[in-house]
Amino acid sequence: MNEISIKEDRTCIPLSRIKEETNLPLGELRKVIKEAEKMGKIFSCQDLGMNERGYVVVNQQMNLTIYRKDTLRPIEVTKDYVVVEYKMNEKFVNMSLDYINRINISFYGDIVWNKEFYYFDSTGNKIKKLLEKDLCPNDICVFTIPLLKPVPPRSIISFGYVTYYYLYPKEDYFIFEIPFPTLKLLIDVDTTILDVYNVRFTMNVDPTSYSVSRKSNKFKLESKNLSSPLEIILNMHINNL
Repeated sequence: MNEISIKEDRTCIPLSRIKEETNLPLGELRKVIKEAEKMGKIFSCQDLGMNERGYVVVNQQMNLTIYRKDTLRPIEVTKDYVVVEYKMNEKFVNMSLDYINRINISFYGDIVWNKEFYYFDSTGNKIKKLLEKDLCPNDICVFTIPLLKPVPPRSIISFGYVTYYYLYPKEDYFIFEIPFPTLKLLIDVDTTILDVYNVRFTMNVDPTSYSVSRKSNKFKLESKNLSSPLEIILNMHINNL
């Protein structure tokens, strides 16, 4: 089996839908799916942590993000600025044909210098370092983190990091970059003093693929099946006074 192509808007495709598309007898189809799983072209939704029965059909060769959560939380408020803690957690499948030996991280913006940067991953890494300006030429931080053990092709790894940014009154914005196709994304913003009033996407996104909620001092954006590269931009009123 060299190619699997299913025309379907849902991320998790039921077996009945695959049978309808391929027109194969059920017994033969199960054999094909088993071989496709060995080749890394199909994943069971439950194996990827999705609470659904069916399969995710993979066509791209780039990494596939299964789940990502981004959190933005104010930790310091002054009359001139607000410091926010940014935390990102991601779980992805290594879709390359090679082992992954390192994780590359890049971020930029109004970074708070001389605060601790914290990185962690499922191979056991826990790295803390003081984020100094000379580590990030032109205010762009690019770090390569060696993994404690290599991640085989078609295997899952999770990682995350914490850093800090300035936001300025009365209005500012924050950009969330989505470099890889993403099955599920959650953005969580503490709105105690941050009022998210607009959400923008840098490419066309199906309106039914995401939802926005606001309650109990929380702004939450949930999205699924995102293409890449994509930027999500939140415009905010900064209520620091």
